[in-house]
Order: sequence, then structure tokens, then C-alpha cells
Amino acid sequence: MRILTDVDYEDVVTVTKQKRKRNNVPAYDCFGGNMDYSTKIKGYPDLYKTIQQMSKQTAWLWWELVKRRNRQTNESKYTAVSATDKRRLTIAYKELHKLNLVKRIQRQHYMINPKAYLPNFDKMEILLEKWSNL
Repeated sequence: MRILTDVDYEDVVTVTKQKRKRNNVPAYDCFGGNMDYSTKIKGYPDLYKTIQQMSKQTAWLWWELVKRRNRQTNESKYTAVSATDKRRLTIAYKELHKLNLVKRIQRQHYMINPKAYLPNFDKMEILLEKWSNL
């Protein structure tokens, strides 16, 4: 609610309500840190290039975690099914962690950097704080 000030008794105040125009677009996800302009929150530096330069194993784990992530928490769960899968997971996780893209929360639970892969917009501040505290 907005309180009007500097309104005289003889003034006429008109309030107009308009619906916000929404564009019809398909469902989408958001990558962070790939724009040419700056915002209040600094994004992940050159995410596309980082993903492009990942090893095959690391790219596999990245997309697996993205595919499984919870939009509200940016968390993913991945369980290795074999000894080979476990080794592959360990190597890939080390690289993703070094790139500051993923952090392990607990065994088999990971959080994706909210600056790299954006969660629901209303959760951004909470998840940025959680990410920095991990």
C-alpha cells in the first residue's frame, strides 16, 4: 500500500489497474554468469567456457546433477551403482568442486552453485547464503 503525500483537498487522484503482459514461452531453466552486463550479484565467471573445457566424466556428472536437482534447494542426489561408477564419480566431483560448481552436503547429496545454475528466483538469497556457508 502506498500513502499519498502532498495531496490537496481539491486534487483528484486516479488509480488505474493494468494486467502485466506475459509472454508465452516454453518452460526453461537459467544458467548464470554468461551475460555482458553486471548486476547486484556477480554471476559465475564464463560458465559456458568452463563447461566446454570439462573432461567427459566431469561433464557427465554436471548434467546428471542438473537433471536431478531440486529447483527449490539446488540440491541433487546421486548414488554410485558400481565400483567403476564410484571411481568415476569421485574424479568428476573433485573437478566440479575445484571449479566451484558443486559442493557435497552429505554422502551422495550435492549442492549446485546457485550462481551457475539458478534456483527458483525467490530462493536465490537463501541459497547463496547456504552455499557460502558450506
